[in-house]
Amino acid sequence: MSDFGRVESPGSIDSMTGDTTALHKLLDLAPVTSELDGEFFQRNEIVRHGPIRYEQRKNADNQPIVGIKRLRAESYCNAGREIRTIATCDGSLGQPTLCRAVSITVVLPAWHKSGCLRGVEIRRLIGNNQELFRPIHGASFVFKQVAVVGATGAVGRIMLQLLAQRQLPVQQYRFLASARSAGKSLEFDGKTYQLEELTEKAFIGCDLVIASTPDDVAQKYLPAAVEAGATVIDESGYWRMKPDIPLVIPEVNPQAALITHGIIASPNCSTTQMVVALKPLHDAATLRRVIVSSYQAVSGAGLQGTVDLLEGTKAQLAGGDYKYTTFAHPIAFNLIPQIGSFKEDGYTSEELKMVYETRKIMGLPNLAVNATCVRVPVANCHSETITVETERPISPDEARSLFSSFPGIIVVDDPARGRYPMPADCTGRDEVFVGRIRRDLSNPNGLSFWCVSDNLRKGAATNAIQIAELLAAHRFGYRR
Repeated sequence: MSDFGRVESPGSIDSMTGDTTALHKLLDLAPVTSELDGEFFQRNEIVRHGPIRYEQRKNADNQPIVGIKRLRAESYCNAGREIRTIATCDGSLGQPTLCRAVSITVVLPAWHKSGCLRGVEIRRLIGNNQELFRPIHGASFVFKQVAVVGATGAVGRIMLQLLAQRQLPVQQYRFLASARSAGKSLEFDGKTYQLEELTEKAFIGCDLVIASTPDDVAQKYLPAAVEAGATVIDESGYWRMKPDIPLVIPEVNPQAALITHGIIASPNCSTTQMVVALKPLHDAATLRRVIVSSYQAVSGAGLQGTVDLLEGTKAQLAGGDYKYTTFAHPIAFNLIPQIGSFKEDGYTSEELKMVYETRKIMGLPNLAVNATCVRVPVANCHSETITVETERPISPDEARSLFSSFPGIIVVDDPARGRYPMPADCTGRDEVFVGRIRRDLSNPNGLSFWCVSDNLRKGAATNAIQIAELLAAHRFGYRR
């Protein structure tokens, strides 16, 4: 990219007919896909590491408009550090637009703990002429309104705990629920809120929505949130495999969340913990094949799944009967080798999720993945046996080192002392735990290991909140 501070002559475009190629050429900037809204100097918003997209805008007479877009920040918003960027120019509505390459320096004196800037000085350099814009005092760099959908469910309750603990830069929270629950009270972070009814108009004014709902609810309502201008983090399965929807695990593919202002999907719980563990191995030795068997806790089936396990166990111990409402077969003292419905070639929907979601997240459309998913009588935490084949051999010692140095992974691997991950030890934790790391005796390039994670946290709620933190860091310089 050229040094825009040295641009001395304003380029111009005589007419704008929807093609911004000339503008990109003028600014030595390739078109990108990050959708950003405008009026930086009015809205005082900074996009950190966010590339600029010159989108076509039109006025009431359907004439094209080009205006100043949000910043492309090339450095972190740390106290005292300058952010250098470029911007387009502005023009009269419906008239040919004069475009200038502009260098903007934003000086950030200090960040307040709340996420607000104490003061900002903005200088715009056009050629050798420097124009000083007024300082912005007390400008708020926060999510102005965040809506949480599904806060009373198993995942939603943990999302509330995490939001209260992690203190995202949020000005106002709202909590949306079904008409049946609307009007009820909800306690969050020491305050009492009233649940609002989830409707298509309920998202007006929101700039972030975090949703944990059934697929049909996500399909019906979340497009309205995007239409209202919100970025949506969705825990349902409906949007995950849509080609234009990013499927994101922050430790694995954070960049995917930063190129959209629409829906961001969070993966299936069993996929998430596996892909976190696969990523360092792939980076080091390139994956060829993955074979996984999952042993999935009843909490993955929702609150009623846990009730079924507890009440079914009580009934069986007492010699009585219990009518299961979540599982097709008794789960107490039993294993059920089916999660989801059966699909093609005898695989269940859960197993196919692990195949297709893994390929999408890792950007490996041809990766060989084979999955078997089993429901087990464990209250919480999914466990997985994973065997990988890589382009070159990875020794157990190298694998331990790779896992240990990767964010979000904890290695517990001392079999001689009986130390390995177990659900009872991992519940309530946000990390992915790995142990039983060993060579695959049947393949010189194979490695096997055991993986456990809290499916309600990293497998769902934690991953969603981490995506929100990623967006906050990207847009506002937020740090926990």
